[in-house]
Amino acid sequence: MIDGSWALDQNIATLKGGADFTFPLQLVYANAQPAESLFQTHGFHIPQLSSRLIPRGKGELIWVDLSGGSHLFTPLEKRDLNRLGDRYRNWFAEVDGDKITIRNREGWQYLYVNGALQSVKSAAGRTLQYVYRTGRLLELGVVGDDQKTGRALAKFAYDRNGRLDAIDFGASVHRFAYGRAGRSHKESLLAWLRPTGQTLRFAYGEVGQLRAIETSAAVVAETAEPKLATATQAPPVPPTVHSYETAFSAPLKTEKRNRVRDSSKDAQNNPANWRLVADHLFEYRYTQGTPGATRFSPRGGAVLGLTVRNKAGAEARLTYNAQAGEETMVDFGGVETRKFFHVAPGKLFNGKLRRLERNGA
Repeated sequence: MIDGSWALDQNIATLKGGADFTFPLQLVYANAQPAESLFQTHGFHIPQLSSRLIPRGKGELIWVDLSGGSHLFTPLEKRDLNRLGDRYRNWFAEVDGDKITIRNREGWQYLYVNGALQSVKSAAGRTLQYVYRTGRLLELGVVGDDQKTGRALAKFAYDRNGRLDAIDFGASVHRFAYGRAGRSHKESLLAWLRPTGQTLRFAYGEVGQLRAIETSAAVVAETAEPKLATATQAPPVPPTVHSYETAFSAPLKTEKRNRVRDSSKDAQNNPANWRLVADHLFEYRYTQGTPGATRFSPRGGAVLGLTVRNKAGAEARLTYNAQAGEETMVDFGGVETRKFFHVAPGKLFNGKLRRLERNGA
């Protein structure tokens, strides 16, 4: 969020696949998220169903994990492009044609074919299975350590346009509805019908950026305070050191992001080029030393900053100095936390946390 982007998330349901595979499916809106296969509409996705591998350059891969975080894999040895590792060498990838297996030292394994996740195998030998037909995910199931007994956890149905229409958990069904939003003339997700009878409705601004989320009874008004993500998630993925989020709120006020230097109609009409400046609880102000800089890809040693002001006038601040490798957070109570990162060149070292201070200690 420090660069003006924002994400909203809410649990759909918890998959109950035993000790190894009990975790939530989350509906996530991220204004920088392009249209993807499940919803085929800007912003919305389900990270636990969208994990994939993306080739990048010679012998490099980007792993998008089940939390939505991304991790770069590079060759362990220059001459061997089939054995890769992440920055901290906690996760490893083995390439075998169109099949790639990612594993850690504890024995967890992720199997991908042509970039799509096929299965997750726990250290105990149980397997979470992704079943596809003609490229669409149809079923998510769990298989026992004997690799014979299993059961379905969720089934997925699609409308005639190939968009996700329903998720069937057996005891409950969640449905989704689509329609045109704003002046973009593009169809977006308009409603989420829950099995409780409650309906969440999504309203959009002039170019299709999310403006408000309402229930069938009232506006959803949950806290929108930026916070460090603390939820645990199974199966395991590499930890995301800094993950900021904003819970569902309405109305949302946006403005064009500073980095939009292209004044063309296409650029101005892209909802990803807008940033959150206010919701029903907070106002957001940004400082951005270099247009186009972000927390993880700064340009020209940019200093990025975010100030959050509540209705009482209290402020919380977050700044990141890319050149110095220093991040400072001051919460609403005045508690200051500073994090210092290595800035030495090299994919295995640059960006790694080296020191943590709280109120000078």
